[in-house]
Amino acid sequence: MNFFRPRKINDQSKDILQPALKNANDRLQSDEFGILLHDVEATYTIATVFLEEMVRALGEAAEKNGGEARVILHTFGTFGVKFRPSEDGEKAGNLTAYFEAGQDFKQAIKNDGLTEVE
Repeated sequence: MNFFRPRKINDQSKDILQPALKNANDRLQSDEFGILLHDVEATYTIATVFLEEMVRALGEAAEKNGGEARVILHTFGTFGVKFRPSEDGEKAGNLTAYFEAGQDFKQAIKNDGLTEVE
């Protein structure tokens, strides 16, 4: 039998992540999505494991094609990796990660009144 082993939220991030996870769970359970998760730690664990695997796949894809790989997550934003092969042959190459904010990301910040969105 498998037992749930949640990831622990970093103490330095709890003040921001705990309310965000509660809001995410509430939204997931709403009629919009209809997903029932009983524990905010489950939401955190699912999100972090997904991001790790997405980043791993991006790195592999960029290295394989010798250039760039990117993933567009809905209208939230684009995660990408650029691969630059080593010129001296001593290293396997360098990966540079980036994130480009999408409309949902910008709108979430704007709706909270934190900053102006261009």
